[in-house]
Amino acid sequence: MKGKKAIVLMIVFSMLSLLSGCLGERENENESNTEISYEKESTDAAPLKDSITFKVLDGNEISVEKSRLSDTDRINNRWSIEEVDAILAPLQGIWRVDSYKGYILPDLCKFLPDDNLGEETQKKLLEEYDEEVREAENTIPDIEIEFQTPAKYEKENAIWANNYNSPFSIILSTARINDYYPSYKNSTTYSESFLVEYPVIYIKLFARFEEETTEIYKPATIVVSADNQVMLLIEGAFYSLERKR
Repeated sequence: MKGKKAIVLMIVFSMLSLLSGCLGERENENESNTEISYEKESTDAAPLKDSITFKVLDGNEISVEKSRLSDTDRINNRWSIEEVDAILAPLQGIWRVDSYKGYILPDLCKFLPDDNLGEETQKKLLEEYDEEVREAENTIPDIEIEFQTPAKYEKENAIWANNYNSPFSIILSTARINDYYPSYKNSTTYSESFLVEYPVIYIKLFARFEEETTEIYKPATIVVSADNQVMLLIEGAFYSLERKR
């Protein structure tokens, strides 16, 4: 997106779906929590009306009880070991960034009429946002992500991001309206460049980078949508991922 006119049009298009999130009290997602916990589920089959069924990348289905959803219609990192296996197994192999896909929407709350930021301040914010988008378009991150699953390695699931065995967490979101930004910085699909089908699986992790003589670890998210789009979200930018092997 280029220029203030495009930003304003985008804001008008998105305002209705985001207004309640901007004005209401938001749930704290605790973006820094990356440890995965396992919760054993009852073996009793739940009635269909009380369950949500979603497909993973290989087309297999997973059903979960609606009672497990949070107030934001998400399941935040509360899965059985069997469910984790089923979610990650279709991602087995090595993935690399393919191309730039889009950038996260700006914080629309800053542009509400009653926010009293002033025209000059808003103009500066828009210019800064445009610069971030241009940098993301022109700087494709060098990231290799490998999913190791018990089916192949006969051990627990592991995700390696640039040769770093990263802790990870898994989130299921049932609808786009649940993922409004900036409440959710690392688990959202809000972008004016593309749309995805829901439910969406977010796999949050850390990727290692070397800068001169220093190693740094940046939060990143693998996004897997119901229409089989696989993306990387890092530092506000979305990139398509391609399986290498």
